[in-house]
Amino acid sequence: MTSRTRALTVVLAATTVFSATASANELRLDPVTDSVTIATGALFTLSIEALSRGKELRPQEPGDEDDLFFLDRSVVRGSSADLTGDRFLSDALYVAAFAAGIFKPVLTGLEEGAEQGWIDLALYAESAAINGAITELVKIAVRRPRPIAYIRVREGTYDPETNTALSFWSGHTSSVAAIGATMTYLEFYRNRCTARPWISLAAWALATAVTGVARVTSRNHFITDVIAGAAFGTGVGLLVPHLHRRASRIRPTAAVLDRGATLGVAGEL
Repeated sequence: MTSRTRALTVVLAATTVFSATASANELRLDPVTDSVTIATGALFTLSIEALSRGKELRPQEPGDEDDLFFLDRSVVRGSSADLTGDRFLSDALYVAAFAAGIFKPVLTGLEEGAEQGWIDLALYAESAAINGAITELVKIAVRRPRPIAYIRVREGTYDPETNTALSFWSGHTSSVAAIGATMTYLEFYRNRCTARPWISLAAWALATAVTGVARVTSRNHFITDVIAGAAFGTGVGLLVPHLHRRASRIRPTAAVLDRGATLGVAGEL
């Protein structure tokens, strides 16, 4: 077999692998699995939210400020006055993230077709539902007092409601991070050769950072709360769309040459 034939064999093999990889770039849904996941996560989140709004569950009361992790001690300094502005900002970004999770699938439907729009909507909903359910479960299990609780104890105005002890981790930050991560993943998945993924990445990082800072400055969360929330939300937001990619299928390949043979693998990644 000549060198030209060998080169042609390599080119054909590479083309086969590239074609297999390209055909794998499809998102798929399982109607039962995805709908149950979304519904269960949403209902679980709303149930714990309802419990956290009253005094039914005994909250953990603030301890000694010196026992706090060193990054968090500065957050409990100062007074409880004039903190609503920062809280409003984090609430606005939280609502904006969910609004984007509805608007973006509509845009995808217009650009890529209705089916892709519905798939995106399901992925955003699933990211939000999983993130919300696990976040609320961790909050109710850990029951870490919020920074504002420490301040109110010092000021003599502490009211021991369940919600005052649901600091870890930040649900606002994890939600913004989860939805932003899903959005950025899908942008890189569909538009990697344009500037749109990088704009989405920058917007996601900025929105998550500003939300976290606002939650800390409003004394609703500690620094470690928002770091943990951002990390968890990002992980969920990236994994949900990635796990909906077509499953890998690997098959063996063989090529016969003039002085022997070669074995390899090719498939969908």
